[in-house]
Amino acid sequence: MIRRFSILYRSPRYRRVPVGIQPMAFKPHDTNGQPCRCSPGLAMLLLPMGRLRQSSQEQGSWFMPTISFASSKGGAGKTTSCIVLGTELAAQGTQVVIIDADPAQRLKRWSQLAPLPQGIEVVASAGERHIQDEIAVARGRAPFVLIDLEGTASRLTSFAISESDLVIIPAGEEQQDADAAIETLAEVAMEGRARRRDIPAAILFARTSAAVKSKLERHIQAELKAAAPVFATQLHRRTAFSSLHNAGAGLRDLNPADVNGIDKAVENAQRFASEVIDMLEEAMNAQVA
Repeated sequence: MIRRFSILYRSPRYRRVPVGIQPMAFKPHDTNGQPCRCSPGLAMLLLPMGRLRQSSQEQGSWFMPTISFASSKGGAGKTTSCIVLGTELAAQGTQVVIIDADPAQRLKRWSQLAPLPQGIEVVASAGERHIQDEIAVARGRAPFVLIDLEGTASRLTSFAISESDLVIIPAGEEQQDADAAIETLAEVAMEGRARRRDIPAAILFARTSAAVKSKLERHIQAELKAAAPVFATQLHRRTAFSSLHNAGAGLRDLNPADVNGIDKAVENAQRFASEVIDMLEEAMNAQVA
């Protein structure tokens, strides 16, 4: 089954996609990276993309979203979350440009470990003076632009957030992660006021345990859920996710003989990507309204 989809945003700051650029074919793959038929379960995960396609066809325009991964704390899971989303979108048949805006350049290092999955391009940012131009160029090359930001407040981070259509704030189940997430939410709100527009932001629990939560973990999750929208999907602590930083490429490229739980990690990534599309759709509808 092949489906086509795109993202539409009605906002005066967006550029219309040049004539001739078309949305990518949507081609589900199995855990070996081979094209496959969509199972009923996977089809349910992909329904939001179909709804976006319908909305964009009705409006007759194509626009490209920018998604930033931000946290004022290092080690919150920004790079891993960015890789997981980027490779999952690419596995589903679309093109993605990922901008590595962290001076540590961990994402750039990941991109050099193995050949990148088809549809992904990684660009190392040249810094705060160039990030907005880099985002503009990336929007002309791919339907999705992802930005991995440094783990500290900076002018570069502010510029990238101001250009974003969704800011994803990864956080673990530790108090310092919760504090950093709340600080980052405040920065997003400040940039939104400066730009006189709402910048959607949501917290993603990452590196979490799939086991029963402790009292402290439940308290931290409740605290963050009261502060901002939170992804229902969590990126659990999985060997497959951490192995991406050693092996490169995507989840479907990992060797099952070396890495356990690839199937569950892929399903986790699919649900995360689907929920991201849901949030973009909500923001799109708010813009149109």
